[in-house]
Amino acid sequence: MKKVLVINDCKFEEIIFRDLLKKLGYDVRISNEYEAIKQLEEFLPNIVIANLIMREITGDRLIKRIKSIKKDTWCVLSSSNPLSLENYKEFSVDEVMQTPISEEKFESALKFKELFKFCPYCGKRLESIKRRVIYCPNCGEKL
Repeated sequence: MKKVLVINDCKFEEIIFRDLLKKLGYDVRISNEYEAIKQLEEFLPNIVIANLIMREITGDRLIKRIKSIKKDTWCVLSSSNPLSLENYKEFSVDEVMQTPISEEKFESALKFKELFKFCPYCGKRLESIKRRVIYCPNCGEKL
């Protein structure tokens, strides 16, 4: 079962994320920005969803710290404001998500990571991919 760590300082959003993720079959743990690193090390999630604006730190900076500890964790930055992934590449953000979000879009954002770990043509890892791509960077085949 895939594990998801939700880092958010808004209890309402935490509940929504938790319920939606459990419905989709994920093992979920909720944390705030103060306990996030401890939870990362104990829970060992495959995916982290961090809110952009929190009391003491922004989600992008927290994701950068998470990636320095566990670089293979898929990190999603969430916000109620529109976000562009291009603005957060320097923080190693893998995906951005505007909330509220439909169940279909939410599931799609998380499933993309699972679908394309390896190129179906050449079999090479696609770990360096940070966004939805059309062509494999290794062999050039259309995905």
